[in-house]
Amino acid sequence: MGRRAAAVLVSAFVMSSVSSAQNAPQGGPGFDAVARDVKAGETIVVTDVDGKVSRGSLKQASPTTLVIRVHDQERSLDSLDIVRISRPSHSMRNGALIGLAAGFAVGAVAAATSGCGYVCFSRPGGVLVIGGFFGGIGMGVGALVGAPFRREHVIFERDQQ
Repeated sequence: MGRRAAAVLVSAFVMSSVSSAQNAPQGGPGFDAVARDVKAGETIVVTDVDGKVSRGSLKQASPTTLVIRVHDQERSLDSLDIVRISRPSHSMRNGALIGLAAGFAVGAVAAATSGCGYVCFSRPGGVLVIGGFFGGIGMGVGALVGAPFRREHVIFERDQQ
């Protein structure tokens, strides 16, 4: 490919990127992403235009309204009154699962490479027992490490103008 053809391809790519960026909706995904990305019963955090933050489970979502259950009461919100919707992440659960996997792997490898003395842990049963033991320790450590972290995944956010 010649220089001229490469320059034409690059400029066409840049022009299409600029035009698609101009046509993209501002402020992240639209409100319809809530109905698509969040299932009924999931915990969400909603901030309205008055700054009131409500944490509850999603009851129903449509392109115009959102119904959440907060402390056994249903709260219906108009989509224009909502500034932000987020979903809490599960750092403690993720830490526990990562710790379980890492601990099990370390324990299983240690058992599989050990020699047979008084007790032979290098057999499949021993590998599972030692892997499970180390996996339990890793799960506890992972949960402790992940517990202090509180993050939220933003599903919808309206630009403040």
